[in-house]
Amino acid sequence: MNVLALLDEELKGKNWTDDEKRRYLYLRCGEIFSYDPRYFLCAHFTNGAKMQEDIRNQEIDLENLNSKWVVCTSYAREVYSVLLKELLNTDSDIVGIGHECVVFEDSNGLEVRADGTDAYDLTRIKMGFNTCGYSPVCGTIHAFSNDLRKKDKKLGYLLGDEYANYFIKERASYLYQMFKNSSQFQVGNKIPDDFLICQLKEIEKWVASYQNFEEFSDFTSCISYFYEKFLGCNYGIEPSVIPLYHISNNHWEFVNLYLVGLENDMVYYALARDGANYSYKEISRVDAISYTENYEGKNKSLVFSN
Repeated sequence: MNVLALLDEELKGKNWTDDEKRRYLYLRCGEIFSYDPRYFLCAHFTNGAKMQEDIRNQEIDLENLNSKWVVCTSYAREVYSVLLKELLNTDSDIVGIGHECVVFEDSNGLEVRADGTDAYDLTRIKMGFNTCGYSPVCGTIHAFSNDLRKKDKKLGYLLGDEYANYFIKERASYLYQMFKNSSQFQVGNKIPDDFLICQLKEIEKWVASYQNFEEFSDFTSCISYFYEKFLGCNYGIEPSVIPLYHISNNHWEFVNLYLVGLENDMVYYALARDGANYSYKEISRVDAISYTENYEGKNKSLVFSN
């Protein structure tokens, strides 16, 4: 995949300002690249620090892309800064120690920070959300955000006049109000199992709607977002997450188990390979135990203790 040629062709003939083109490249990077799912799992290994260093320093050939996995350093050094220079002749700096990002000046002389790995922007962009890693280094964030919304609308990124997460927040708020207005709601009481199961099915439905996802890390970020919005924010419920992996001939395979406690039971979900892609679905306790027996990872005992 020749990313340089692809994006160069997409920019041709567009009646956009340089600022709008820089924003477009940021959005397209989010659509193309994903966070490297190996990075945090490296902590499980005795040589984990060296493994992480190798991942941070990996070279990316944008004219012959063979992996779409990035972390902050490779995104900054090898992807976004290169696209700015090669396609828009925009100079930029790589700043930060440990966590790096790109900083450039826009047409008004404002320094803009761009980090697609900040707050899971690589996934947020695939979901059509407002971004967190594209912001002014100094200055008023409110005015910048309003101007950015205008750019995003012109670029066709918005759904009407809103980012997609607006509609998800509205849905979560609607379900919460339904629960509060129900006869089952009492302040301080445990959430009834039937309502909790409905919320879990709501999350499952939303995750399944993202047909554009290909990479494991996009699914995990997406699932985390929906758990927070549909269970965390209003009900204070968080799943127990068990990351698992298997390595064969330098090929990594990933599984995440999600455990949510009911009144007298436990609900199990798995994010796992299903053919050519990943799927997120409810599984049995027996299936969850089978995953722990066939994959490596920490906290596997949680499956047996529930």
